Order: sequence, then C-alpha cells, then structure tokens
Amino acid sequence: MKWPRRPGFLLLAAALSYASLSCDDDGAVLDPNADPDAALRAQISLPDGFKIHVYADGLIRPRSLALGDSGTVFAGTYFFTPGATSPVYALRDEDGDNRVDVIIEIRNSFNSPNGVDYHAGTLFISDEDRVFRIDDVEANLLNPNPVLLYDGLPSRVETDSATRVGHFWRPLRYGPDDKIYIGVGTRWSFLVGAHTANDLNDDWRYSTIVRMNPDGSGVEVYANGVRNSMGMDFHPETGDLYFTDNGPSWPFDDPRFYDIPPDELNRAPAPGMDFGFPYIHGRLPDPLIGGAAPAGLIPPAHEFEGHTAPLGMRFYTGDMFPEEYHNAIFVAEHGTEATTPTTSRSQVSGDRISVIKLGADGMPASYEVFADGFLTGTNATYTRRPVDLLVLPDGSLLVSDDEEWVIYRIYYEP
Repeated sequence: MKWPRRPGFLLLAAALSYASLSCDDDGAVLDPNADPDAALRAQISLPDGFKIHVYADGLIRPRSLALGDSGTVFAGTYFFTPGATSPVYALRDEDGDNRVDVIIEIRNSFNSPNGVDYHAGTLFISDEDRVFRIDDVEANLLNPNPVLLYDGLPSRVETDSATRVGHFWRPLRYGPDDKIYIGVGTRWSFLVGAHTANDLNDDWRYSTIVRMNPDGSGVEVYANGVRNSMGMDFHPETGDLYFTDNGPSWPFDDPRFYDIPPDELNRAPAPGMDFGFPYIHGRLPDPLIGGAAPAGLIPPAHEFEGHTAPLGMRFYTGDMFPEEYHNAIFVAEHGTEATTPTTSRSQVSGDRISVIKLGADGMPASYEVFADGFLTGTNATYTRRPVDLLVLPDGSLLVSDDEEWVIYRIYYEP
C-alpha cells in the first residue's frame, strides 16, 4: 500500500491534520500512530548502520534538489504533459524533527523547472528553454520575484519536433567559477545510427553542457559530445566538473543489444573537451558515423550498465557517514525506461543509489551499490525511482523520487 499522495498540498502551514482513522486498499483500519516508514525500511537495503525515512511527501514529481543558507530545501519538478505548469517547491523543517512540515509552491508559469541550484541568497532555475533567478529567495518565499536571465535554450517544441519526446528537462548547477552550468541533451531520442547521425545537423546548443554568467550573459559551450546529462557536481577540493550521461539505445527489442551502450560518468576539468556523442557511445563506435569520429574524444571515467539511467550525482561532503564515503560520488540510478516489458525490456537495470569512490588521481577507483530495492515488479510498474541527491548540514543525504512523489532522508546511526 502507498501512503496517500497529496498533490495541490498546502502552500504554507505550521501543522497538518488528517482524519484520525483511514483504511488500506483492503478496507482494513490503519493505526494512525503506526510507523509510516516501516514498509520503506523493509524494502530498501542499505549498508550496516544506515537508515532511511520519508523526509517530505505530497510533492508532484520532485526532481533536482538544492539547499538554501537558512535550511530551505528547494526541489525542481518535471511535468511530462505539454502546456501544463509545474512549481518549484520550497521545503522547511521548522520543528527540527527531520521531516518537512512547511511546503511552499513557487510558481511563475514554469513548465518543467527541473534544474535548481542556490548560491549566496539566489535560487537559479532552468525551465526548458529559459533560465531564471530569484534573489533573496528565502526571505521572499511567499512573494518571490523570478527574473528571466536567458531564453535561448532549445524549447520543448524544438526537441519534440525531432522525436515524439525529446530531451527538454535540464539540470543546472552553480560552479565554483561563479558560472551557471546547464545540460542540454540531444534533440534525438532512442536508437543509434540514423537518429544519432541527425545530431550532426543540429545547432551548437544540442548535446552539450553550456555555461553562462549569473546575469545570463557570456553563454558558451563548456563540454561537447554529451548526449543527455542529468546530473552534475564539482569536486569539493579540485573544483573539477563531473557529470552523468545517459546513453542511447541500440535496437532495444533485440536482447543481443540490451546491455549496450553503457551509461556514463564523465570528468571535465577544463572547457573544450568532447565526450564523443554521436560518434561513440561509451567506447563503442556508432555503426553509421563512428568511422568519421574526430581525434581527441574523451572516453567515460566510469561506465554504468546500459539503461541504468544515472541522473543526479553528488559528492559527499558531510561528516555523518563513515570516512570511506568522504568525497565519494553518490549517484541516483533512475532505472530502465518505463515501458511494457517485451523479451528484452523485461530486464531492468538501475533503480538504486550507487557510490563511486575516487583514487588520488581523481578517477573512479571503485563502484558499489549503496541503496537497493527501490524496484518492485517490472519496469512497467515502478513504485520508487531515485532522481537527485543532496547533502544536508548534519551530513545526512536526501534523495528525491519522482515516482512515489517523495523525498527520502538517509542517515547513519550505528
């Protein structure tokens, strides 16, 4: 049984009230004092000493996460329906019990404000083709003033004109160089070959990570050959940019090709690097245009299993987790495309949280699954799907879930 979702939830409240008794799907009366996290803890497996609970619920498709100076957690959202609007959430834990009790919806006719990040009092938001900033945001949560910085990214109309569903949701991070970084995926989805070849004919914005100044000026390509990055973070010591990248599909209904190409973690310590798309996928040449690949393409720093869909990633900078996790990269693997299973699509990869530990050279030294068990059933009937991560000041780790419409908190208590 799922705990009740509450879309359209209260904009601002100090306390919430519910009926004293409710029923499960079979009509049995539930104890209102029962532990709402019991089923979650039974489902999700974690290393010894780690625990998980629901930090916030009643959210509609929470995606990217950011943290304000005064403790506000901001959550971007992703709406699949064309023309529908979607909020950015501001979440407050006013009583300090590690559960959100105030939810504020920041609305500005946003369509899919997937990417959010916070810096020095300002919230930055990427919404399809537009980038906004809200200054002094935590002091104006009930009366924010979004300012349009830039509206020259590819629109959903442009991306959807290529394939039925293009890549129109965009991650955003504020870099240590005081620039905004935004992932702009390819306009073409699904199969390699003919579709990936079309990428060569698209304009400079596609298949890149772009960056700009905080006022929207100075837009430039930072990294090329990036098919669809949905997670970025900067090494807390070197400042190097690391990012996830989702690979395309080889003929997806042919089980011989299910596991190729891989998804990727990449490292971009300097501007101007090319990570190979559409010429190569991981280290595999595209069957149609791979032979024309230019020299100097950068292979992945780490290859995930095909179709794991690594989205958000975050360096662990807290003090709560054991030392072995310090400066390690946590990755939210969203999981194989949600479709009706066929012979090959019945195989599911991802839908978990992994951790990648780096060597002294800054390259991945190990990979392991950290939190597993999010998937029950098949990829046609997901119940939980992790999207992004955020380290809180106490060192615990938040995880957004756009399938269950919640945010979890993982903490260490040996």
